[in-house]
Amino acid sequence: MKSHYAIEVISEHFDDLSPVEQEKVIIHELLHIPKSFGGGFRHHKDWVTRRRVDQLHAALIADRLVGPSNG
Repeated sequence: MKSHYAIEVISEHFDDLSPVEQEKVIIHELLHIPKSFGGGFRHHKDWVTRRRVDQLHAALIADRLVGPSNG
């Protein structure tokens, strides 16, 4: 059976966040999923960090400003 992942957010915590913070929470949770999509889980210590979340969020914002690439 292929692996499946679900991202769950707690409405009482998530809904009151700003849209920017909501995006960062989703990025954070997506970072826990390994590249192989093999059923494992990536941990905070070496991969899921505030710095990485902020970098990816900045890239998301930059992509929105420039638009999708043609490549």
